Amino acid sequence: MKKIIKPKEAVIIIVLVILLIVVFFISKGSANTAEITVITDDLKETYSVDLSEDRIFDIKNMQFEVKSGDICVISSGCPGGDCVHMGRASENGGVIVCVPNRVTVRLTDIKNEYDAII
Repeated sequence: MKKIIKPKEAVIIIVLVILLIVVFFISKGSANTAEITVITDDLKETYSVDLSEDRIFDIKNMQFEVKSGDICVISSGCPGGDCVHMGRASENGGVIVCVPNRVTVRLTDIKNEYDAII
């Protein structure tokens, strides 16, 4: 016997799929800031960068590019340039580190204070 999906079941499946797609896009857009920390001789400077605006900027011998909600290092004065080859940080919690320049880039979501609510 063939089982055919009833119209009510099809509507429920379609609504669930749409809901999952909406949740996916909302969670994808949650990483909207990058926290750039420069550590110099026991002092810590922290910059907050808005990832919704595409731009290029410089901090401490490093050039950063923000594009489509992602951030990456496009040039650096450090030997080896490993931070340039780390690619784009694109998710909440994404990290780029430049050890010689003592710079850390960490994507954060400043709207939410909690990792999980139980």
